[in-house]
Amino acid sequence: TCVINVNVAANGNYASATATLTITINAGSPSLHFTGGNALGGSAPTQTDTMVYGASYTAAAAATGGGTITFTATGCTVGLSSGVVTGTTAGTPCVVTASVTASGNYASATAQLTITVSAASPSLSVTGQGTIGGSSPSYTTTVTYPASGYTVVGSATGGGAITYTLNTGSCTVILATGVVTFTGLTTCVINVNVAANGNYASATATLTITINAASPSLSVTGQGTIGGSS
Repeated sequence: TCVINVNVAANGNYASATATLTITINAGSPSLHFTGGNALGGSAPTQTDTMVYGASYTAAAAATGGGTITFTATGCTVGLSSGVVTGTTAGTPCVVTASVTASGNYASATAQLTITVSAASPSLSVTGQGTIGGSSPSYTTTVTYPASGYTVVGSATGGGAITYTLNTGSCTVILATGVVTFTGLTTCVINVNVAANGNYASATATLTITINAASPSLSVTGQGTIGGSS
């Protein structure tokens, strides 16, 4: 509390006098705001950000006044003093609240950060008979016609359903099993698709199959006894 004396001097027919002004000083509001992040939006005390499921994220905040800052959260888990965010779920907002304690001339305060959590890209790999080259999302291999029973096999993190579709070329593929039937020598491109599931988004990889011509079975006959072999 600040008390000010207001004094007037004696003058002529008037004596001196004093009055007081008592000023109650409330603590100031600290400037509490989140810092860093991936793409901070909004303004204190309500800010926003984004992250991908499975990625590391640390909430950080700053405030005037030197009070102690701690963190709590809903829709995820956050370290009380570290701000490290875990336990996120794709599609569920992670709401982090920063709290600063009263200190000196500054009062306590809170600010809120709403993090939109997007689905992660699954790790999608492709295998099959023979040597598979390339890397996700583009794989290659070579077969010799007719390569009967050739089967493409996809695997992915996240547990999404995998299906197989024809991209282009002289072949057909069974949607559920990945069994390929070659109908010519034009390069065959198969899409390997994984459906979105839980915290993982959908994705597609391709297997480009070069089809070499088969060697014909060539035999020779004639009069008399023919020896040897092709």
